[in-house]
Amino acid sequence: MAISILSVEELYPLLGNDEVTIVDCRAIDAYEEAHIPGAVRLAWEDWCETPKPPIKQILTSPGYWGALDDPERGQFRKRLEELGVVRDSHIVVYSSARASKGRDGRIAWMFAYLGAPHVSILNGGFPAWLDAELPFEQGVKQSPRGSFEISLQPERRCVTSDLVVKLNTDEFPLLIDTRSPKEFAGGLFWYQPRTGRIPGSRLLPFDAVFQPDGKHFVSAQEYATLLPDSFASAKSVATYCEVGVRAATVALLHEVYTGQVLRVYDGSMIEWSIDSRLPVERGSERS
Repeated sequence: MAISILSVEELYPLLGNDEVTIVDCRAIDAYEEAHIPGAVRLAWEDWCETPKPPIKQILTSPGYWGALDDPERGQFRKRLEELGVVRDSHIVVYSSARASKGRDGRIAWMFAYLGAPHVSILNGGFPAWLDAELPFEQGVKQSPRGSFEISLQPERRCVTSDLVVKLNTDEFPLLIDTRSPKEFAGGLFWYQPRTGRIPGSRLLPFDAVFQPDGKHFVSAQEYATLLPDSFASAKSVATYCEVGVRAATVALLHEVYTGQVLRVYDGSMIEWSIDSRLPVERGSERS
């Protein structure tokens, strides 16, 4: 399986290639206004499970609950084929880079988890495409039916039950928290069941993996400096954030740069903090 970062210069010659599927992960209004020619649109929120009550009403709104739905229950294969996605094509996803808070990375991770063999994230996203003055189209793209046979890759994901059984043991993974320092310390957000972090987590902020332009990823060398000191000695590592979106982007970038597959805890802090029996740390913004 190949995960890669693609530049706009590399993608442009691939337009119109039947062996390439381009996926726009931005909001529908942005997609309709302008998108890369041939791109289909997928929103990460549409592929999550429905949370079970009792929970705050806001957590039932799209974007506030991150756990991926069961692919069979969610009819993933049928829906992806209707959207025109071809699993065995080169799938290239994009959004608005840092401003999208990982929407492209989450969809790319979902494709990889579902068994797509070749997935790329467009470096710089749609802003870089426009900067290069490359062509775009408007409206809604109607694609021929795709083909997508699901073959789950469990090494790419962990769920709450995986973590609970290993809590307080040396088998508990090193968790990389990809949120902001303020979120990590428990200063945000009001709608979360409990603010703070999963005990023992280390901070690697999502924003830090982007260059100052807010579009392109940092180099592999700079990324290596962001890893916590405890990373090298960890038996296993997983990433999380609030709803498993920023975490997916960092996990895939890590894989591109190091070859190491990191599990993504897609339920993330929202799902962890909803269970009052599970511990939460607050305070110091240590990394």
